[in-house]
Amino acid sequence: CDDAEEHARAAASPYLPPTFTYRRPVSPHLAAREEERPIDLDVIRRRADELARDHDVVVVESAGGLFSPLSDTRTNVDLVQRLLPALVILVAPDRLGVLHDVGACTRAARASGIAVAALVLSTPRQPDGATASNARELERVSLGPVAGVFPHAAVDDAASQRAAARVWACLSGEPG
Repeated sequence: CDDAEEHARAAASPYLPPTFTYRRPVSPHLAAREEERPIDLDVIRRRADELARDHDVVVVESAGGLFSPLSDTRTNVDLVQRLLPALVILVAPDRLGVLHDVGACTRAARASGIAVAALVLSTPRQPDGATASNARELERVSLGPVAGVFPHAAVDDAASQRAAARVWACLSGEPG
């Protein structure tokens, strides 16, 4: 099963297939071009609006990072702007270099009119010397706090579920 199916199962929610899928796991703009099926941001917005009528929470996961291309002229920034107002969660790998990556991405997002509502770290398969300290350092250099650190584990793993609960508490303003 793919990530979306696994996340739906862990959240006890129905699985809804992605709006756009492509055969080859490459940058979305390349896959769309190869299959001659461009990504239409209005189609994604309409589907998110339809889902929001029947669901309390709708998660739209983009492919790649905030500035990954979706076409020759559009990036995920354009998708996020189309979906606003929305809560934007920045997910970054808990590894060496993440302080730079998060700093650059949050500053560029802000310059694009996008506020990051929560920062989440994802533990890599092979942790490095920075992995255990990144959450604390992100906060120390005013790029945090980190709402949750997800282990390299299945989404229904107890530690993954605890991290998800912390992120949800952060986003919803509940004590967590």
